[in-house]
Amino acid sequence: MSPYRCTRTVWCVEEQEPHTPSFTTPFEDWKRARDTLKAVKDGPMRVVKGDKTLKSIWTEGRRAFTLRIGQLTHDPQVILEISQQIVNVVCPTQPHPEPLYIALLSSLAKAILLQAETEVSAAKRSAIALAQVTATFLDSLNGFADVFWAKLCQRAGGWPIPIVVTARDTDGMPFNNGARCKALGYRGKDEGLADYTRRVSGVMRLYFQILVTPVPLDGPVAVVRLPTYWIFLSRMLKEPQLLDSPIAPQVLYTALDVGGLLACEVWGKQWVRLLALMYEGVTVGHHGLEGRLVGGWSPEGVAARVRLQLEIEHIIRDLGETIDVLHD
Repeated sequence: MSPYRCTRTVWCVEEQEPHTPSFTTPFEDWKRARDTLKAVKDGPMRVVKGDKTLKSIWTEGRRAFTLRIGQLTHDPQVILEISQQIVNVVCPTQPHPEPLYIALLSSLAKAILLQAETEVSAAKRSAIALAQVTATFLDSLNGFADVFWAKLCQRAGGWPIPIVVTARDTDGMPFNNGARCKALGYRGKDEGLADYTRRVSGVMRLYFQILVTPVPLDGPVAVVRLPTYWIFLSRMLKEPQLLDSPIAPQVLYTALDVGGLLACEVWGKQWVRLLALMYEGVTVGHHGLEGRLVGGWSPEGVAARVRLQLEIEHIIRDLGETIDVLHD
């Protein structure tokens, strides 16, 4: 017998962002990331590592990326200069062979994500400059969007989509235990929940910051524009297994902390209704089951759920409303 009591609320969120065409399914997004990751590893990376000349250039580029990304500040001129310096490494006057070019894109994405895991998780404001420079690369470097998406999912598992990572890979073959842990984004069998949550939170803050960073209307792929923010949250709220995870409230809090107020300006009452559904999930229970709270009952989940609840209340107060609007 279930320990939860049913409530009357119907948990139904439109995944399609209001007034826009739908994009892709969670599985399609996950498959694209997994396929790209495998293709880069088995193709360009293997070629580059097997050629001394290409490997030397690639190694030099990797060092340059780490150095330049680490020098980012909030000064617009510094952001512009560093962006151009990195673009020059990836796209010199004499173009690189394609395998080297793709390998450099992969290393650039990794350098950005490592910065998010360390600096952004410690100082969340640093995500702004990092997102601005990343948005520049997404717009100016051909192929970077797909490679970045693949590396993002490699570092954070299914959370950027979001999707439950099952026991089978996208080709239908079962994961062994170690492979599934890697697919989930864990950086080794000894990484605990607290460290994993911290890393994922830093990476997801960068991702959400990219989504709210203005990009050209003809940007390369759907995963780097604002409507994806709505799609992400609607997918999250529709998936009970994700909401039960102690990581879920931290990811949702991060999403609201980055874009919650902007979303109010864009989607108005529809956004408030989504917040009301989220608020019910942290105070009453999600998917109509009283007591089945977002994040579960682990200490990490409880602490993150409190942060999420306070953030929802903060957004509502900033709108000039009272908490009662969440119960209408």
